[in-house]
Order: sequence, then C-alpha cells, then structure tokens
Amino acid sequence: MILSAIHDDTDNLHVHVAINKVHPKTLRNVAPHNDYPKLMTACRELELRHDLLLDNHGLASDQVHNLGQDAELTRTPERAKKMEAHSGRQSLSGWIAAHARDDIVAVAGKAESWEAVHEVFARYGLELRPKGAGLVAGAPGTKTWVKASSIDRSLSAKALILKQG
Repeated sequence: MILSAIHDDTDNLHVHVAINKVHPKTLRNVAPHNDYPKLMTACRELELRHDLLLDNHGLASDQVHNLGQDAELTRTPERAKKMEAHSGRQSLSGWIAAHARDDIVAVAGKAESWEAVHEVFARYGLELRPKGAGLVAGAPGTKTWVKASSIDRSLSAKALILKQG
C-alpha cells in the first residue's frame, strides 16, 4: 500500500510518500535488499514523470545516466534547502547553481593557473579561499560561504590541487 499527500502549507509545494512494508497476508515486515537506492531511483522517476524539480536523492551521476536522463543534479546542501523552504529566500548555493555554476565548472576544468580559477569566481562577485582541509566560496565581507565541493565535485580542494599542482 502506498499513501501520498501533497501540500503547500510551507513556502514550497511538496509531496510526502509513505509505503507499507508489511506483507498483507503474512503480516511480516518486508525488508528488500538494498532498498534505499531503489527508493531514490523511484523518486527520480516520479520527478521526471510529473515534471517536478529534480533532487539528487543521493544518486550518483551514473545512476541518473542509467535512467536515460541528462538532467542536472542539484547539489544544494540540506541546510540550504531548508533555509530556502522556510524563508522563501534563495540560498547562496542555490544562487550559484542557477547563475554561476556552469561557467565556474567549465573555466576551472580547463584553467591552467589558480589565477584563472579565482578570476571566474570574481566574475560573479565570489571569492574562493581555503578553509580547513578544503575550499569555500562566498561573497567577500559576508558570513555566507559554501563548500566549493558542494557546488561541484570538480571544485573540491583535492581535485583542483591535483589539476593545478
């Protein structure tokens, strides 16, 4: 049995889906092997079928490709998603994904120097700087920063250091 509910009493329209894992005759809990990836794949199929906003649901890029879709996965951290949903404002992660991500990833992917990487961030009023063992991106003079790897895995400190040397 599947039960679903759609509501808009928050800042974003969303769907809750509940499934019953109790077998109707034996009344035993059915725990399918490796069910989480199957559930996330089913969520993706529903998003595509009903033209909903796509979320990555923890799927790897090859799993999305296996669905025959070239849809862009969102990498917005859960905290940013919650802030957007409750405040009605766009997070820095969301803004970067919508306005700057593709250009930043393209330029950083073929950049031959750190200066070129920093220039593409500056083009969007952003700065890239080290923090801990990684990199963060944000607007200078603000407290709003996001992990560079949350924008795209190719922007992780490890990936950029290997590329730039």
